[in-house]
Amino acid sequence: MTKTLNDLALALDEAGLLCRVVGDLPATSISDIQYDSRQVQENTLFLCKGAHFSAQYLLDARSQGACAYLSARVYPEASDLPALVVSDIRRALAVTANWFFDAPWQDLHMMGVTGTKGKSTTVSMVKAIFDLAAEKAHEPLCGITSSLINYDGRVEKASKLTTPENIDLYRHLARARAAGLKHMVIEVSSQALKYHRVGGIHFDDAVFLNISPDHIGPIEHPTFEDYFASKLAIFDRTGRAFINLASDRLSELKEAAGHCPEVITFGGDGADYRADQVQSTDSGLTFRVRAGQEAIQVTLPMHGRFNVENALAALALAHQSGISLDTCAEALASVKMEGHMAYIHGADLTVVVDYAHNGISFKRVIETVRHDFPQAPVWLLFGAPGDKAESRRPDMGRVASREADYVILTADDPATEAVEAINAEIYRAFEKETPVQMIADRAQAIAYAIKEAPTGAVVLLLGKGFEVCQKINGKREPYAGDEQLAKAALQARES
Repeated sequence: MTKTLNDLALALDEAGLLCRVVGDLPATSISDIQYDSRQVQENTLFLCKGAHFSAQYLLDARSQGACAYLSARVYPEASDLPALVVSDIRRALAVTANWFFDAPWQDLHMMGVTGTKGKSTTVSMVKAIFDLAAEKAHEPLCGITSSLINYDGRVEKASKLTTPENIDLYRHLARARAAGLKHMVIEVSSQALKYHRVGGIHFDDAVFLNISPDHIGPIEHPTFEDYFASKLAIFDRTGRAFINLASDRLSELKEAAGHCPEVITFGGDGADYRADQVQSTDSGLTFRVRAGQEAIQVTLPMHGRFNVENALAALALAHQSGISLDTCAEALASVKMEGHMAYIHGADLTVVVDYAHNGISFKRVIETVRHDFPQAPVWLLFGAPGDKAESRRPDMGRVASREADYVILTADDPATEAVEAINAEIYRAFEKETPVQMIADRAQAIAYAIKEAPTGAVVLLLGKGFEVCQKINGKREPYAGDEQLAKAALQARES
């Protein structure tokens, strides 16, 4: 179908976003929409977005063949290019993407998962269940966008953002539709909801896992209430809501979900999907799931009792979508998550690697470890990201000082901040005189922790999971990874 800028102007005007048109819009069909000048080709509409947008990007796009630009302001430097000037660039980008890619979400079973903790694990479980059902029915696999991977039916690749920018997300959905996919599960961040990365998309199903303070700071959410409200906005665009009855702020969660035509519950007492007989094993967890009059035994090859809630959420969504409990249990029995509650056993101590990166996740990981290793001293190694989520730091410090026997503060994506300054901020929030060591280099910190930890201890390496880079001064610097470093340190300890 021909896509002209006049058609887009009408769509933006209907959405109440178009302020004015500058210059004469070309009648030729638009070949693409891009916000990266390096990707621009002939007849591309260039999208001027971002707090640090420079007019030079627009000039580069013009030299590459851009035929016009969309922006919240006029750029005199490119006076020869026609422009669509809008009142809200983020909303306009969502309208533009929906228009250009012909609303691909309408042709997919759209599933969204949000919450403070457990999103990436839950969407991975959802994909595993839908994939197994698809294989049995000889149908295409489930598409996904998450903080770990993206899959569009043709290509699977590592992710850069929890939820892609809306242009990238719509392109992903369009490719999934073209590949014949039927189902798409999306890990939906609070930023994606607040800044319209999922703008224009209606979810058939949306899961709300839990809520606790996170991502609060000058460049993210100014307050917890803003963060929570952003999360709850998923129910403004959802047909069927799935909510965790064990979540904090449950009354507000129920009220927001109540706007949806259907609400399914999981997790807590009286839920539609609930678990009992939970047991920890060397290889993971076993538990029974009750769904109405049905019940099934589930084996999960993952540690951490909090993962029972994640599994219930995925199972509830799949079962309500027509997948049998037997298939759900079969798929969950083979789900493995790199860097999530990975137990590495040495001769005289155990190392646990996990993505936990805030106070609530720290507490849950430590509770699991205390349950599985009731007599073990707990050594906790972690850091905090720079330039964002500053509110996490005091909470992490409080939990660490209360729950751990020994703490090592180190680097975790410091960005433009000094590791020492970040760790000092964490340390100031300590509520107990817990022994602490500060080692800025994460590899050295891991080697120290595993060498010095007493016999029988559990050493927790939290924050990085399976990541193999450190974000420093705008660059992704290579990093060996917590698991690899832990194994090397264990070998050195035992030699």
